[in-house]
Amino acid sequence: MFWLFLLAGIIFLLSITRHFLFEVNAESWFYYFEVTSFLLLIVMLILAEKLYHNYNNQITRQKEKYQSEINELHEKNVSLTNKISLYEKTEFEAYELSEKQDKLLSRIVNMGVSSNPCRSFLSLFSDATQAMSAILYTETQPSGNFIVQETYGIPEDYIPAPFSISEGLNGQAVAERKPLVIEEIPEEYFNVQTGLGNSKPRFLYLLPVIKDKTCVALIELATFKKTDLEKMWHNISAKIIEKGLL
Repeated sequence: MFWLFLLAGIIFLLSITRHFLFEVNAESWFYYFEVTSFLLLIVMLILAEKLYHNYNNQITRQKEKYQSEINELHEKNVSLTNKISLYEKTEFEAYELSEKQDKLLSRIVNMGVSSNPCRSFLSLFSDATQAMSAILYTETQPSGNFIVQETYGIPEDYIPAPFSISEGLNGQAVAERKPLVIEEIPEEYFNVQTGLGNSKPRFLYLLPVIKDKTCVALIELATFKKTDLEKMWHNISAKIIEKGLL
């Protein structure tokens, strides 16, 4: 638009100049007509510029609107893709967990008859969960006190202490009646002898066995790697009580 205004100005100046440089006989009305024509041209250019800017602004707003809608659709698409991925991952994890639980329950339930069922159960359970050591505590009288019933993979010089409800980590698991996973093993906890030497377990699982809303036993497992045992424990504990394994 700048160049149109400049061109109009040059034409007007040339028109005025020729009357001074050349002798041209013209009436005064002719000059008025020429000036008026130039002003009308200027007005038309101004109106054209405004229309151009308005049109350009409308296009810009439409582009911004469409871009905003595109961005919103893209975000929804990403969100939907993430939800689908999360759902598929959750379904796969649930399927894997169900398979692990079924295999573990099958091994425990099909345990053969033994002269020492608690020892057999603890040995089989430790093997099925790949635990390096395990301790079985059972409730004794007076109610609320737990003593060691059986052990597996425990060093000879380590003697597990009895406990009562709410006493220490074991007592906390019993009081809350839900599995407790300890990833920072206490310093005083025993080491396990393996083929690689004497080393401390990395994870400790405290698994309360619930019967009629009361904790009747606690299984303490020590492992070198993390498992999903706490997620499966509710069903496993119910099956242990149902089959009278403890």
